[in-house]
Amino acid sequence: MADQLQRFPGVRAWLAAAVLVAMAAFGLTACGGKHQSTATNTATAATATPATASPATAAPEPQVTLPMWSPDKRTGIAEIDAVIAAVTSGQAGPLLGLVKYEKVACSTNPPGPKCGADQPEGTEVDALQVTDCVGHMLGKTDVQSFAAKMVPANLYAVFRDTSGYRQVIFDRETGQGVVTRVTLDNDGAVIGLAVSCEEAGADRLAMLTEARIAYQYAPDRFILPPPK
Repeated sequence: MADQLQRFPGVRAWLAAAVLVAMAAFGLTACGGKHQSTATNTATAATATPATASPATAAPEPQVTLPMWSPDKRTGIAEIDAVIAAVTSGQAGPLLGLVKYEKVACSTNPPGPKCGADQPEGTEVDALQVTDCVGHMLGKTDVQSFAAKMVPANLYAVFRDTSGYRQVIFDRETGQGVVTRVTLDNDGAVIGLAVSCEEAGADRLAMLTEARIAYQYAPDRFILPPPK
């Protein structure tokens, strides 16, 4: 779980040892009036089969339904709402238009942005910090492909991390679901994109639950809390 927590700056400090207990006790059930998002709970305990019984067909794993904000939900903060509108409507173009790139020396190996065919190593290129299984820098062309993986998605929560940056969390239903995050700096520019590592339901549920638990411990950091 440490890797998932690292992908959400600010959440880790609020949870500490209480996370495991709280996650076990917390009910992930949906309420009416909210958009619903469903994923498989891969953490279900197996039921033992008596030695004398005939082999039984494994029962399908139960579905865990999580509440999501409706696509028209907004915060009233223009730069955040621009991100929400782009992601929920499936428009990677407008999201890319909000990105603030930084000049970074290109490299033939990660974590630096890749050099183009006509660029010697060390050439400064426009790059953005992204995270999937690990954090690394991508050049503009690769950022376009990365952003396409993040849309469309359902809005889940918005909070300020310990650096004061705004983190907008979404849940994208592809297979078992993928959690995505957009980071905005204090000027409202997008300075980071993140996608949960692999399309794993357990990973997704853990990351969304962490945000919900964080709200219980530090509600003042949330601009938009997870829906009830």
